[in-house]
Amino acid sequence: MSRIPLVVAIFEDRHSRALPPRNKAFKLLLSNATFLKNIERRLARYGIIQEVTFKPRPPATPDDNLEYQAKITFTTGHVLYIIDRFIEHDCNGKTIFQRKFSAYLRDTLGHELVGWDNFHDEPTFQSWPLHMHGRGHTEPIPSKEQSLPEVMQTVITKYITPYILGQHIR
Repeated sequence: MSRIPLVVAIFEDRHSRALPPRNKAFKLLLSNATFLKNIERRLARYGIIQEVTFKPRPPATPDDNLEYQAKITFTTGHVLYIIDRFIEHDCNGKTIFQRKFSAYLRDTLGHELVGWDNFHDEPTFQSWPLHMHGRGHTEPIPSKEQSLPEVMQTVITKYITPYILGQHIR
């Protein structure tokens, strides 16, 4: 499930035996929250991640609010903020859950280094790619990262690891 795109819309299909859209959205959010907790446990051993905190906590049942916010604190002092949620829409009598996602990495001084989001797109109830922003919300560009593991990999390899190596070289 880790390769599931970050931004998806889940459509209701009354003729299918598949899970209802709300349950599918819940499972997607739960898989990402579980991924973050697993990453915390594994990368804490290597001195990369200090902690992962959730506020509000990830949904525990499909009836809960389909949103979580995560704060990933790295041992370097950098912080990655994530907001992941599904918004329910009614379209021609069918229920659609549209995903909204953002992740922003801030340095030790609180300056934004890089971010990914789809908050500025018009809802079309279709999948679309994430946009990437540079420091100071530059003009968004299409992002190569389209899943939470890809975002985490980019943050760690392009921002955190070079910072850690730079501290050891000094």
